[in-house]
Amino acid sequence: MKARTILPAALAVALAYPGVPARGQKPPATDAQTLIDQCRTAGRLAAADCARWAARSQAIVQAGCADKRTAAACQSFHELLSSNDPAMMNDFAHQDHVYVCFVPGKDEFFKVTYSEPSSYAFRTPLPAQLKAGVPSTALAAAGESDFAYFRSGVRDSDSSFHNLGNWIYLSSVPADPQTMRRSADFRQAHFKGPNIEIANDEWKFTEIYRNDADTNTRHTVTVQLATGRFRQEFALADSGKVQTENDGRCLIAPSGTSENQPGTPAP
Repeated sequence: MKARTILPAALAVALAYPGVPARGQKPPATDAQTLIDQCRTAGRLAAADCARWAARSQAIVQAGCADKRTAAACQSFHELLSSNDPAMMNDFAHQDHVYVCFVPGKDEFFKVTYSEPSSYAFRTPLPAQLKAGVPSTALAAAGESDFAYFRSGVRDSDSSFHNLGNWIYLSSVPADPQTMRRSADFRQAHFKGPNIEIANDEWKFTEIYRNDADTNTRHTVTVQLATGRFRQEFALADSGKVQTENDGRCLIAPSGTSENQPGTPAP
């Protein structure tokens, strides 16, 4: 696979966390206030961020690893939590949306994260945004999304991407920018980055790389945001012939802006 550039992890969170349970078991419950106190003592996060990290981490951990098909991947994820992986902890503290998706039958999982733009962030496109393909009749807000892939509990940098892009809002009826700004809503906008798009309650990742046979492979991952179900596919780019495919479910971290039940797998 080709070499890819990944931005460094942002913030380390040095916290104690309950031990990893045996496969299929839930870890012992830890008092939320204890986690918050540990977070504040470490001095790495603001008080509000500590509370959010504690609530979201607790909910995700309590979901356990009940599905035998994804037990190995789920266990590796829990090991990262217990070892206070800096990027993982930072995402749970700061990202609006966090999905942890387990590949059935393999010790592989991936993490999808992104945050919502404020309505006040939408503005008339800047020259650089117009050059990136944002229509002149739209409003745009800068954004980003991450796709982090893990094999045997280790992040695979070659298969992980950080995308900077734009949320694009187009009014359904002609309107002046001021009127559009008052009605702009990220749920009616779509995000577009080099590899990642978010639209119509669907997150989609696409990359094309040169494979060992010296032909091009198209790798796509689609996550249904409301349910957390995903589909992953590797296909020959020229012919479209599918080489490998799998589908499964993601754990959805609780979010103040999400209607999903905290830390529960998709139905």
